[in-house]
This record gives sequence, structure tokens and C-alpha cells, in this order.
Amino acid sequence: MLLLLLVPVSLCAFHPAVAQITSAPEFKSGPVFQKDRSAATVDGTSHASAEKAQLNAEVMSRLKQLSGYKGGVRLIEAKLLPAAQKWFRDQKLPIGVAVALFFSGQEAEGVRQLLSIGRANTNSVTIVPFLAETALVVPSLIAPALEVIEKISAKNPASSEAFYYRARLIQDQEATSIELLKKSIALDRAATAPLIEVSRLYTRTGDRPAAIEALEKVLALKPDTSIAHYRLASLYRAMGQHEKASSHMAAFQKLQ
Repeated sequence: MLLLLLVPVSLCAFHPAVAQITSAPEFKSGPVFQKDRSAATVDGTSHASAEKAQLNAEVMSRLKQLSGYKGGVRLIEAKLLPAAQKWFRDQKLPIGVAVALFFSGQEAEGVRQLLSIGRANTNSVTIVPFLAETALVVPSLIAPALEVIEKISAKNPASSEAFYYRARLIQDQEATSIELLKKSIALDRAATAPLIEVSRLYTRTGDRPAAIEALEKVLALKPDTSIAHYRLASLYRAMGQHEKASSHMAAFQKLQ
């Protein structure tokens, strides 16, 4: 799931014996780990920066999967963004041009170009993750991005990703978002991103048992999913199940 491959983050400054979860491990929600009197966030800097880093990693991961994009991807990774834009333009690869613009700081323009690509290609789901992940950074363009993805979804009713990204774009509408995620999960039983997202929404709405169930399914599919262990540690601790919380926290720290 752009964006729901998560970038492994280091918590090496914290020793397992003294690190404690002090709040739900959601981005932009305050302290996560605490040692003595100092608090640190998921990536050791800020929740917002951790979220952005994960988004960027997801976009790049998706770009690497597209046929013929390797040359431009290498230029982006080398931070040669103008050269990357030119390379993608010369190769007539508009998604690459838009992504290079996005990474160069022209985020709104990058999203607008992805919107144009999506409007012209409503039969294809290829654009969906790029458009959804980048639109989340430009709130004013979320509504048009959602409109385009809904049209793509209507023409591709068997696309698990289309339902997943529609849910991501309306995540503040918990009930509707959860229903979309359930459809995404039903369409692809092997996908973990929709399960991780639905667990987050269940946590937000206070349904901890449902959140735990979703995360346990993630681990059944991919036992080394660090964020699942991390969030399960928080959820079990909140429910007073400290042995399970400690077990998942140990698993999380082992994966770092």
C-alpha cells in the first residue's frame, strides 16, 4: 500500500528495558517513547517528518515498479531532479515528470499533472497510488484527486487498491473509510496495507478489539511488519495486557 510500505526507523537511542509507550503510536499525536524526561517520536525527529518520509518512500517504491523508469529513478535518488524531469519528459513518461516535480518542491504542480494523467486514463489504476499519496500532502487537491480515483474505481470494480486509496483520502470520515477498506480487504486477502489502515481507524474510534484483530491478521500474512508489532504493543498495553504488549514491543525493537 504509495505510501503504506513503511520505512524502517531507528530507535537505537532507547534501550528496550526502559522504553515505554506513552501514547497511541499514531503520527501527529504527541510523544510515543519516553526515557527519563525526554520524549522522542517514531523517527527520532517529528511525527510529520516521519509521515512524509514514509510517503516519499512509497512513491519511490511504486515508481521503481514501473517498466522503463529506472534511469529517471536513479536521477531522483541522486537528487538530480531537473535532470530527472528532463529524462522522464524525453522518454514520454508523464508520471515520472510529475513525481520529479513533486520531489523538487513543486508539490501542487506535481499533483495537478497527476490529476491530468488520471482524468485522461480512467481505465487504468496505475496512477491511483501516485495521485492519492501526493494529494495527501496538498490538502486543497484532495477533493479533485478523490473524484478522479472514484471514476477509476467505478471502471475497475475489482481493484483493491482503488478502494484502499479512496479510504485514505477520506480518512476523517471514519465509518465510510472503514467500509471502503473492508471492500479492499475482501478483494485482496494478501494485502496488508488496508488491514493496517483499518486498524488505525478502529483505534481512533475506540474499537480496540477490532483494531487488534486487523493487526494480528497483518502479522499472520507478514510476521516482520514492524508497525503492526508497534501498534499492537500500544493497544495491548492500553487494554492492560502487559505481557502481550511487552512481547510485541520486543518484536518491534528487534526489527529495527
